[in-house]
Amino acid sequence: MSQLPRHAVLPLPHLHTATLAIALRGGSRYEEREEAGLTHFLEHMIFRGAGERAGLPELMEAFERVGSEPEAYTSEDAITLVLELDPARLREGAELLADVLLRPTFSEIEAERALILEERLERVDAEGHPADLEDLAMGLAFAGHPLSRSILGRKSTIESVTPADLHRWRERLVQRENVALAVAGPLEPGEAAEQLAPLAALPAGDALPLQPPLPPASGPRTTFHRAEGPQTELRLCFRAPGERDPAFPALCVLVDLLDGGPTSRLPRELVDAGLAYNARAELVALPDGGLVALELAVAHRKVGEALETLRSLLAGLTEGVGGAELERAALRRGHRERLERDDARNQAEWAARRLLYDLDPDPIRARAAEGAVSAEAIAELASTVFAPENLSVAGICSRPATRRAVKAALANW
Repeated sequence: MSQLPRHAVLPLPHLHTATLAIALRGGSRYEEREEAGLTHFLEHMIFRGAGERAGLPELMEAFERVGSEPEAYTSEDAITLVLELDPARLREGAELLADVLLRPTFSEIEAERALILEERLERVDAEGHPADLEDLAMGLAFAGHPLSRSILGRKSTIESVTPADLHRWRERLVQRENVALAVAGPLEPGEAAEQLAPLAALPAGDALPLQPPLPPASGPRTTFHRAEGPQTELRLCFRAPGERDPAFPALCVLVDLLDGGPTSRLPRELVDAGLAYNARAELVALPDGGLVALELAVAHRKVGEALETLRSLLAGLTEGVGGAELERAALRRGHRERLERDDARNQAEWAARRLLYDLDPDPIRARAAEGAVSAEAIAELASTVFAPENLSVAGICSRPATRRAVKAALANW
């Protein structure tokens, strides 16, 4: 079993199905400019036939015999394959996924190319300029770094990718040290590891290096896409510690205090108060850094007031968090932990991602670390994260007066 990639077995004996997740380093972080979008294209093609099952229909029939339809998705720094299946057929599922990784046929590339080009249309305007709020925000927060590029890549790249390009890129990603896998469900760890044996056939090779380093924060910065609409959409991103940082558990608690439930700060002070139709917080977590991203959808005339309320809300976190608020966060954390124990897919995906970057894959220990975070640690971290130099703001709005209101509000930060 030493030839298996890094792996974890998460026993959930009360469940009736299992999930196998395989994560590989990839995505925009590891792509050169001329390669941008290759991981995402590979994601689309990965189930278009493998081995003797030369096409998509034959391969899907085989997957249906062991479980559900397999899925794949791409993030900034990984591509993940997921299969929910009958626990008794884990070996067959592992054989199929090994075939997909080692012997893909990449059939019907033109059909998939057309789908990717359609997908790209959802993220650009009529002239082909970036118009997706998350893409705009990443481009600003990590300007000049590969992370600033959309995971879909440029139209010219999508139009020119060949099966040979995909095979070359797959060979770079499918290396034993560049892969991590996790299986969760009603499984005994020793037996489950044996059933994963087909994945030991992955070739020996190193992980892609975590390069280049993230650029220094240089905020506050703004960018706007001009588009007609009844609201202004904003995504405020603050540079933050990464998953390997000892402060990461405190960061998870901080984001929960912002938007962990109906009594957390964003819904209570912005949505319930009638200042914003939508207000949410998201943690973009990378091994060596991350973003606390705050999204607002606001009527044009309320932008200034909403941003001032948000500034005051964040400043309050730097001054301290009360015991009652921390207690509510602990209750939410307990609810999530119980939900996770009933969700094999969530646990397998999370553990595979953690293993991929040499992090502890045990969710119980992760929740315990969050539970040990003090109010003082949260206030200290908030003071660091919500500093103006960490801030970048992407917006979608058509009105010059609204853009001026955003910049005026940010001047007070």
